[in-house]
Amino acid sequence: MKRIYTLLFLMASASFVLNAQWSFAPLNPLIFCDAPNNQLDLQSGPDGDGGVFCFWRESRTGSESTQVYGQHFDANGTILWEPNGKLILDEPGEIRQFKLYHYEDDKLIVVWYN
Repeated sequence: MKRIYTLLFLMASASFVLNAQWSFAPLNPLIFCDAPNNQLDLQSGPDGDGGVFCFWRESRTGSESTQVYGQHFDANGTILWEPNGKLILDEPGEIRQFKLYHYEDDKLIVVWYN
């Protein structure tokens, strides 16, 4: 039980630190993907160096399939990968759901089904 509270405290602390580094000004938002079609299911996890990885699902190609794209930010909120995200997962058919898991040794695992 103590481990769960410690984990929740660390997650809450990290989110407050990360939120302070991003622009929430309505006239100057941080846009990291303006590709056509919808971006869905945004998930994020720390990179172990003060930055964050973000992953989302979308159908950028307009076909019957969906893909998972990602973006990496450093501790200052600078975009490190290509504009509109990097293709992470492209499976035949539609990816109906995916989940990002972060482990203590700064490993990220993406799980999906289609």
